[in-house]
Amino acid sequence: MKERKRMLRLLIADITLKKTKYNIEVHVLCAGGQIKSLLLPLPKNASEIRKTSPDIIKVIIELTNRHTDLEIAEILNTQGYKPSCSDTFNVRIVKGLRHQYKIKSYYDKLLEKGLLTAGELAISLNLSTATIYKWCKHGLITGYLANNKDTYLFEKPSNTELLVKKQGSPITKRVQIKK
Repeated sequence: MKERKRMLRLLIADITLKKTKYNIEVHVLCAGGQIKSLLLPLPKNASEIRKTSPDIIKVIIELTNRHTDLEIAEILNTQGYKPSCSDTFNVRIVKGLRHQYKIKSYYDKLLEKGLLTAGELAISLNLSTATIYKWCKHGLITGYLANNKDTYLFEKPSNTELLVKKQGSPITKRVQIKK
């Protein structure tokens, strides 16, 4: 290493650096009088190096229409995408990117579509939330897993008079849809 430095000192008489808005101009004056000029691009700053690719942001926007943050992280990892600050995506990274780029969550998008929480639907149907979850489990009302915390949002049945609660009978027979 010392020999290389010594050789460079013998070959190079002077180096001039000039930073412009878009690049760095390098002028090298060799010992024999020859001048060599180079234009080098400016190095990226830390925020540019860590900035997430616009392609990844587009994929996240698309996936938030149908998936929770955990599911999005798993999909991005299986498709081979890499975040700029880690080896793999996780819920925290996806949530942070959503907040940074002001992307609505799956939960918020479902609420905008008019879906209701279990409590809201229970009040509107005059039922308990436990009944709402049972009916969803048996396919009598439609519910969507809206986040990573097992929170469901439900579609309000179009004809609520058709849903009848019958106590004392098996759940499969307890709720019937009248025709």
